[in-house]
Amino acid sequence: MRDRGMGSVRLNEETLAKATTVTLFPMERRQGRVEAVVDALQRASSDRVADRYAGIVADSMFAELELLGLPELAQDEAVGSFFNEVEQTLASRREAEPWMAEIISLR
Repeated sequence: MRDRGMGSVRLNEETLAKATTVTLFPMERRQGRVEAVVDALQRASSDRVADRYAGIVADSMFAELELLGLPELAQDEAVGSFFNEVEQTLASRREAEPWMAEIISLR
């Protein structure tokens, strides 16, 4: 390997910590995933099925974030923000499509 004139570089702990920090794209900003979950929840045949699906999605997100080394509190905040966005999208769809709210309430 060639020396590019930089000499030896020593990293202190602070620099190393910054270099190993993972910055995630916020879960709630993953619009494609939000839309996919909203679509699945709207197609669910019952509230029980919708709740089970939401639980599976949450579990997979927690597993993904844990693999990335995020602390539990940060995981909770990320998944909570994601499902808050899901709820807001569902609400806006219900306002735009009132007939959908009637179908959901008939379950």
